[in-house]
Amino acid sequence: MTGDFNANEDSQPYKTLTQPENGQGIAFADSYRVVHPQRTDREVTYNGFKPVEQGSRIDWILYSPGQLKAQEAAIVRTQYDGRLPSDHYPVTAVLRLTGERKDK
Repeated sequence: MTGDFNANEDSQPYKTLTQPENGQGIAFADSYRVVHPQRTDREVTYNGFKPVEQGSRIDWILYSPGQLKAQEAAIVRTQYDGRLPSDHYPVTAVLRLTGERKDK
C-alpha cells in the first residue's frame, strides 16, 4: 500500500494500519521503518517545492510482513537545476517475497 497519507508515525491512521487494536485487522509493516529502525528528524517527505531537510515522513510504503520483506527503502531528494519535481520527496522500497502465503 503506497500513498501520500499526510500523516506521520504518531498519527491515528498510521497506528491503525501498523498496530491494529485487539488483534483486529492486518498489521502492515512500514518498509522505511523496517530498513531504518531508528527514527530521526531528517525523514521529511513533504517539501512544498523547497528543499527541506528536517521533518517527519507523511508518505509510506506499507506491506504484508508475512508475504514480503523490505530489503531497501529510501527518501529520494533529487533536484534538477535546483528545482524539485514534486511537493513531496518520493519514497522507494525494494520488497522480496518470503515464500510464505497465508491465503491457503
